Amino acid sequence: MGFEYDVFVRVCLVEMYVKVELVDYALQLFDESPERNKVESVLLWNVVINGCCKFGRVSKALALFEEMPERNIGSWNSLISGLLRNGEVEKAMEVFDGMMTDEKNVVTWTTMIHGLTLNGLHQKGLDLFFKMVDEGVKPNGLTVVSALSACARTGALEAGRKIRDSITNSGLHLNVAVGNALLDMYAKCGYIESASLVFSGLKEKDIRTWSIMIWGWAIHGHVDKALRCFEQMRSTGIKPDGVSVLAVLTGCSHAGRVDQGLQIFDGMRREWSIEPTMKHYAVVVDLLGRAGRFDEALKFIENMPLEPDYVIWGALFSACRAHKNIEMAKVASEKLLQLEPKHAGGHVFLSNVYAGAGRWDDVERVRSSMKNKNVEKDPGWSSMEVDGQLHTFVAGDSAHTRKHEIYSKLEEIIMGAKQLGYMPETEWVLHNIDEEEKEGALGSHSEKLALAFGLISTGPGVLLTIVKNLRVCGDCHSLMKYISKMSQRVIVLRDIKRFHHFKDGVCSCKDYW
Repeated sequence: MGFEYDVFVRVCLVEMYVKVELVDYALQLFDESPERNKVESVLLWNVVINGCCKFGRVSKALALFEEMPERNIGSWNSLISGLLRNGEVEKAMEVFDGMMTDEKNVVTWTTMIHGLTLNGLHQKGLDLFFKMVDEGVKPNGLTVVSALSACARTGALEAGRKIRDSITNSGLHLNVAVGNALLDMYAKCGYIESASLVFSGLKEKDIRTWSIMIWGWAIHGHVDKALRCFEQMRSTGIKPDGVSVLAVLTGCSHAGRVDQGLQIFDGMRREWSIEPTMKHYAVVVDLLGRAGRFDEALKFIENMPLEPDYVIWGALFSACRAHKNIEMAKVASEKLLQLEPKHAGGHVFLSNVYAGAGRWDDVERVRSSMKNKNVEKDPGWSSMEVDGQLHTFVAGDSAHTRKHEIYSKLEEIIMGAKQLGYMPETEWVLHNIDEEEKEGALGSHSEKLALAFGLISTGPGVLLTIVKNLRVCGDCHSLMKYISKMSQRVIVLRDIKRFHHFKDGVCSCKDYW
């Protein structure tokens, strides 16, 4: 009927091909478009560039961008978004930096900040957010949510508070999304009471709001408050979903509330018509395993309607190691290696089991296998925010500008802790070396370096917050208790599993972790 010559119809056709994942047809139709070299065809170019980015054809997208007869702000934003979506961070930064200041709008800045955080560059995302504010660009809701998400992931409380101030000063409406992000930031930065205040002050609460608060109480070790929050949510007429149930189950697991946890799990299908996922099954395995109920845990795994995955056997192994159940730990480790032979965790788990039993030949065999298969263990790191700047440490770190002061302080506090009864728990060093060498290996763990840095960088009484990407080791956990008493400081440590609040020589987890 001749409608193919209608510009609007042609753009919609190209977009349709992109959406149904036929990008080659979209490019063919684009190439056949007689109007594509006209200035008014900018929308057509934007659609096809976005399509190329969506399917990873970055080089083609860049080439098209260079050929465009005319660009608008949508052209720049589409390309930047596509590059970031494909992990091309440096190219995205080049495009962003190549724009004139007055060419960038709030969407441009937000796209860049959101993309950086999605690529794990949280500090860069935060730096860009504050640069945006300094340049007088007013953030929108998505900008704030992205920046607060970066704070939550890195434990950057000071930056989060500045963002909260910018929300207040700009008059930005605290809608559900922004409120949830603020709540999540406080909870994940270790300030659960501040999160509770935000929660109480929110006029609008959705299922995610309640879930974040339940998670917050759970990972901070306040199981009774998590359970109470769960019941309050139900009393308001909001039906639990998989996330909220997972949160309250996690709280039960961390506190050893086995019967309550099992009752909630049993109610998922019966009361709320929620089909349990692998994550729910894994938490129940963790719940039973932490309590030392291994026969029940194994029977639970055998009766699962889903095929047990890596997370399930990993949960069982962690519990086995905590209770020194070597035989079942071997079974779990072998299952892990069968499921993912090239995943470092399975090899490390098995190596740890043998090391715990003093079977050093077997440890060496597993380590050699890792080398032969090019399997590498994820490096551990710990970070701490001081004066708005994030400082990150790895084990044995010698890169920090204050390294001499850090190691000197660390030696001082370890000696002081020993006088109070601290004994390095050398079983956490899984190598066949003598006790003196083991103590040296323990002394350079990343969380210890972060702690020493915090003590030399902040005044008396200042709360110290450390974020670790792996589970804290038992020796570091023990030392933190002694240091909290010696220094009269509250130390908050967030590891991959939960928060540990150390005060006056005691941890909030009550050593049940």
